[in-house]
Amino acid sequence: MSPLVKKWLFFLAFALLTVLAVGSCIRDDYSSCPEMEGMRHIRLAFSTRQMQMTKADPHTNQTYEEARLHSLRLWVFNTGTDQEAIGYEELSSAEIDAITDIYGTVSLVLEIPASMIGPSGKLDFYIAANCESVGLNLDESWTRSSLETASFSNFTPAEGRSNVPANGLPISRIVRNVDSATKQLSIPLVRAVSKLRFFFGAPTGLSGASVVRVLLDGNGIAANERFFPNAVNWSPDLGSSEAANIVSSAGYHAEELSFEPSPADIHFTSDPAQYVPGVSENAQDWLDRLDSAGLLQCGLVYLKETDKALSGTIYYTMQSTGSEVRSVRFSLYTGGFIRNHDWIVYAFFDKDRLFVRPIVADWTDGGVTDFIWNYTNTFVNMTGSANTKTIDVAGQTYVMAAFGTASSGLPYSPKLSLTAASAETTMASMQLQTDNPDFGFIIDDGGVLSAVQSNINIPLNPTPVTIYFYVVPKFQFDLAGPNPPNPVANLYLYLIGDYLSSFRLPFNIIDMPGNNESVRFYYVPADMFK
Repeated sequence: MSPLVKKWLFFLAFALLTVLAVGSCIRDDYSSCPEMEGMRHIRLAFSTRQMQMTKADPHTNQTYEEARLHSLRLWVFNTGTDQEAIGYEELSSAEIDAITDIYGTVSLVLEIPASMIGPSGKLDFYIAANCESVGLNLDESWTRSSLETASFSNFTPAEGRSNVPANGLPISRIVRNVDSATKQLSIPLVRAVSKLRFFFGAPTGLSGASVVRVLLDGNGIAANERFFPNAVNWSPDLGSSEAANIVSSAGYHAEELSFEPSPADIHFTSDPAQYVPGVSENAQDWLDRLDSAGLLQCGLVYLKETDKALSGTIYYTMQSTGSEVRSVRFSLYTGGFIRNHDWIVYAFFDKDRLFVRPIVADWTDGGVTDFIWNYTNTFVNMTGSANTKTIDVAGQTYVMAAFGTASSGLPYSPKLSLTAASAETTMASMQLQTDNPDFGFIIDDGGVLSAVQSNINIPLNPTPVTIYFYVVPKFQFDLAGPNPPNPVANLYLYLIGDYLSSFRLPFNIIDMPGNNESVRFYYVPADMFK
């Protein structure tokens, strides 16, 4: 296999800020681009389901760390039983960060030689992330069978409690029967582990309520688990795995898991039964309700999946029973403790006993998907559409922009404004950019014009900030000779910040030439603009 086939080209999907050569197939919507001769292009988007950062610092936020991709490996096979991959890609942490949007989705474009695709035209994708956390050194030499039988024995009941490993949680997926003619493919990955946690409540005024110890029975967690879940055939809606994929002959971990909650872990309220999930209440809505009420999770542990139901005992005391330690049993889901799920036990005191409500939910990470601090942006054409000069070229309409200034001292370009604000103080800003380095911006500060600059930053804070500006060519071109190398410039608005990959934002809602995420400008001579 040639190095060219082994090492595919990948391209930034959201943060590509350099100028692309005319005719390139990587565009805002490359799916409409013609195929290069002999090549197939598929845009792949990977994430854990609903993975996103939160308003907290992502470097210390548990939710972010649980979903973070530190390394990524991808094998592609022809659908069937072929053992050798027709392609392989491996991304480092830095490379992943460069192509990850603010919601945690990693996007890349694969260029696949058509000659390598089998007669069926179908492909199988094997995706592995953070395999270092389970001691697996996967590389391009691994065959289909070796990948499917790869397993790990760490994440025992005694390991990793409350801490995500430095290399991240193991994450993977096998998706089969993908049509090679597919242009875009979004694959939600699943973690090879699940998490178990507890919440405790008690009525206000109930003295002596104490959880002495929580014990998870031994011989329930499989000793050896497959790194990959069971393979699934491609469909537009890929859920999590429905069955455990363990090495049953390896047996189960004999040790028990035990921890002692602190008194502060018990949430006192007028009616602890109000936090029992409703019959039709969505699991994430229930968890959000617990979080809003201030209930604290405890005993968080990441465990391998198993084909057994986990069971355990909560030991507790109450003032009414003196020093007598009582206990209540719980069981988590008959039929198996499956990967990529959130297993929750809510236990609450009521008079003279402890009630237990075990819950199982998809591991969806929670939180709001509107990560961007409830930002607002308002884009206005101060010149007015009736007075904005446009030009039609090859069936496209552009805004005219020329080098220099009129006798009024104003640039040959419409005057625009952008107002930005957010619901809270942030470390982020909005940035206006163009995709043509021969264009730039002039800021109008109360009638005082700035020099031409390459971009404009607008800080995101509760106090709205308004910038008045013009998009202008930086140079005078000699139109007696050849035309400018690229007379077109697209205006874009990005969200940028210390912990973010640049993310393009919609802003053009006033129907200037372009689309809701861009405005198109075209270089013309000053005489034409006049």
